[in-house]
Amino acid sequence: MPVTQVDDHTVRFGAQDRTFEQRVKSVFQVGDSVVVHLKTGDFATGDTSVGRNVVGFDMQGNQTWIVEDHKLKIGPKDSLVPQSFLSVFVDEEDGLLRGVTPSVVYEIDARTGKLTNPAWNR
Repeated sequence: MPVTQVDDHTVRFGAQDRTFEQRVKSVFQVGDSVVVHLKTGDFATGDTSVGRNVVGFDMQGNQTWIVEDHKLKIGPKDSLVPQSFLSVFVDEEDGLLRGVTPSVVYEIDARTGKLTNPAWNR
């Protein structure tokens, strides 16, 4: 069953469309999982879910996870918000899903959304 991005807000899972409040930045199929990366700028100012802008689905379009909270914050001391994932990609060398925040690059488990192997983003 093919998964395709229909427009800025919609991903089609076979015959089922799923519409997102935020624009879709990218869609990846990793094994039996579909990973949707939502655009950071579409979250309301101060929205604490901005740091969890990577969401996983099964091939039928059922949400199976939202990326684990990494607890990294950014901004002025009086209005800190979570760092969002600026980029998500499948590494060509090892086939692993990676997520990039302003500070850290993580491996993201495409089946669970768990974060592992943090490395400073320099």
